[in-house]
Amino acid sequence: FVGDKEGFVQKVLGKWYCNPGNTIPVESMSHLEQAEKLYDFYVKYLQVKEKISVNLGRVLHKLYSTGSIKEAEIVLEAIKAQAGVTA
Repeated sequence: FVGDKEGFVQKVLGKWYCNPGNTIPVESMSHLEQAEKLYDFYVKYLQVKEKISVNLGRVLHKLYSTGSIKEAEIVLEAIKAQAGVTA
């Protein structure tokens, strides 16, 4: 999905709405915004994954356990810094 933000966002929203128990909220614009932010995080994550051979499971665990893209980005940045990766 790198280079296809719209396709990524559609896939994320489709998965959300197709999961049992999830409903289509009135505030679906907020879900759209979150999916767009998730795409930006996804691209950063893949860039780091290409540059280092460190297990990035901590990053995904943080994302799934907290639901916070910001907190997952902090963990990703810390791993980048430890590995000496720039940009």
